[in-house]
Amino acid sequence: MKIIIFALLILIQVGTALDLREGIQRLIKSGEYKIETIEKNILKIEHVRTGSTKYVKVEDNHMPKLTSSEDMQVFDLINTPDSLFEYKYEYKSSILVAGGLGYPLVIGDFNKNGKLDFAGIYKVIQDYEIGQAGIAELQENGKFTIEHLFNYNDSVVTPLSATDLDNDGRIELNIRRAQDFYNFESTSDSTLPDSVNFIYRMWEISGAVSSETFVNMDHDNFMDLVYVGDDSTEPYGQKIFVAEYDPVLNNFIKRYSYRPKDWRVSGISTGDFDGDGYQEFVTGSIHGKIYLFENTGDNNYEMTYNDSVDTPNAYLTCATNDIDHNGKTEFFIGGSSYYNGMSGTRVYWFESNGNDSYTKIRSFFLLGTGVLGTTELYSYDANADGKDDLVFAFDHYVIILVWNNAEENFDLFYLNYINLGYSSIQSVNIYDVSNDGRPDLLISIYDYWNVPRVQTYYLENLYYTSITYSPKILPSELKLLNNYPNPFNNTTTIPFIINVNSNISLKIYNILGKEVQTLISNKTYSPGRHKIIWAGTDNNGKDLSTGLYFIELTNNKEKAFKKLLLMR
Repeated sequence: MKIIIFALLILIQVGTALDLREGIQRLIKSGEYKIETIEKNILKIEHVRTGSTKYVKVEDNHMPKLTSSEDMQVFDLINTPDSLFEYKYEYKSSILVAGGLGYPLVIGDFNKNGKLDFAGIYKVIQDYEIGQAGIAELQENGKFTIEHLFNYNDSVVTPLSATDLDNDGRIELNIRRAQDFYNFESTSDSTLPDSVNFIYRMWEISGAVSSETFVNMDHDNFMDLVYVGDDSTEPYGQKIFVAEYDPVLNNFIKRYSYRPKDWRVSGISTGDFDGDGYQEFVTGSIHGKIYLFENTGDNNYEMTYNDSVDTPNAYLTCATNDIDHNGKTEFFIGGSSYYNGMSGTRVYWFESNGNDSYTKIRSFFLLGTGVLGTTELYSYDANADGKDDLVFAFDHYVIILVWNNAEENFDLFYLNYINLGYSSIQSVNIYDVSNDGRPDLLISIYDYWNVPRVQTYYLENLYYTSITYSPKILPSELKLLNNYPNPFNNTTTIPFIINVNSNISLKIYNILGKEVQTLISNKTYSPGRHKIIWAGTDNNGKDLSTGLYFIELTNNKEKAFKKLLLMR
């Protein structure tokens, strides 16, 4: 461990190295991970029980040039208190199964008895041997009881998805064990999936697999499986595989494989992104390369688009269902890394601009997310408005971003910071557990030292949704828009809208609430859109230091606030 840390201290900036060293120590002390430096600034992080491997580029990156305007947002998680969002969810109970290593819980009524079942990793006692998955069932009294266990003593078993591959009406549960997955099927309509139907070896010899995605890619009524796996034959390295269920063999058959030149890839999202009737899947690489593949016929695939994003470790990916109402589905690709000594995550929004052609619409930063542990992105409808939202699971953070079409930006809908010592967030589900039209939040936690080792926090939804609540909207006399660029390192433009003749003031405050500059003082403005430039100085013209600041726009009736980030 000391050799790894010392070598990395030489390679990267001190601020980043301290954060990195703490992260490495934490993972190693957990007893669950092996960490190896395989190339300059590249770590191999291997989970000792599953063999799941994550390659992470840990060099420090410069913040991008802040010359673009409103196409980039920054969310400063470090200086945003999660107490602001406590009113939205309330802890109700725990479930003694959990999603693991980014895989969310598999939820459904597996035995068709009208009760919700939750399949995940199961572990209660405090030792390092984990070889169990379990199904917990929600009872009428609100308690969750363990109804079935899948026992193995040599590896972690991770539920992946529920299917009905053979179309016999009985639900199957697919569980990964090392580089295999086991298809368990219910022996009758009223039993849980408890009998091994078949075993599919995702790679023949050895190595890790990840990103398993069950989807019908070629519309032939047979389920396909897209995944990333190590390949021990030439060309060596990770490959992207597509396999298809064969009802005659009652198993999957590999139909396609591709080894990108930049071969460390992870994360898969699927959809008809260019609207041509053919399904695509997209993934990202350690060096920020983007690979998109399209189904071109029965069991035929080809790479139709490739690009890059300005972030390494581009493993975060999800697809959404036209969140900006322009008739196009979107996909998002992002990665977690270090920027000017701070950990953070940059995510890009992609949309089609023609057949097999795509463009980056915008990007955004999440500052303070972490790099080495969990970094996952999901799409769920968190506010029940029929549109997908972006849900992030990091080592200690759960973040939900909701697209605001009127403002043309993302709102920080929810933030939860969870750090219980040697614990980590593993995955997130959003699901209407109580069937009341309000989606609940399920956060899977792994605790390396305390009992129970794995559990899922069930947080009940307390906030209104678009289905149950329609607020009265009063006309506003003023509106403060997002400044741009943000963050900025020289000047930033602050736009605002006045709807009636008003005497307004616009002031800048620091994070302690102290006024640092008055830009407008009780001045009359006519209706319309206006803007003012701030150069990051105080009332004496002195340059202010890097940090989070607040804009306050007021008249004699209303106040509006926005955050901005100055980076020198």
